[in-house]
Amino acid sequence: MQAFKGYVNFGPAKKIPSSFVLMLENGKATFEEWGSNRTIARGWKVYEMEGGHYSMSDQPHNLVVLLELILKNRPA
Repeated sequence: MQAFKGYVNFGPAKKIPSSFVLMLENGKATFEEWGSNRTIARGWKVYEMEGGHYSMSDQPHNLVVLLELILKNRPA
């Protein structure tokens, strides 16, 4: 979370392709809006997934499907 609370110098890590999974609950973001806005400002691709914060235990299959999609869509 420190990366979203203040300035962090990512240096060379800025070149690593990054994505953000925005969790939705009944179509509404469960994460504060400023988090997703910052990721967009950093040029990260934002993916949405319906469910709570612990999708890795609540719906592992759906999470794997989304992560595979993210890997498939990442820049070369």
